[in-house]
Amino acid sequence: MPRWRPWLSLLIMLLLCAPAAWPFFQPELARTNDTLPHLYRAIQLDALVGAGAFFPRWAPDLVFGYGYPVFNFFPYLAHYLIVAAHRLGLDFVAAYQAAGALTLA
Repeated sequence: MPRWRPWLSLLIMLLLCAPAAWPFFQPELARTNDTLPHLYRAIQLDALVGAGAFFPRWAPDLVFGYGYPVFNFFPYLAHYLIVAAHRLGLDFVAAYQAAGALTLA
């Protein structure tokens, strides 16, 4: 098997994912039913990680400041990808889009 063959397979996979990932390369957020709740949860998780709570169960700033146990019921690995991209220097919208494109690929 030639040495370039695995790279060709990866390139073909990324090219096939490109049309589906197109909304993540736009300057604004993709229009979906749950974009903003996920963005709010990622912002809340970033604040909690900054405060030292790495595996939180309670989101104190959600639901108009009353708090919500969203992290008990919703897995937040994707939100950690957004937080990591934000901590690397992207703003939250760009971090959301980068995490979405990475997850799709």
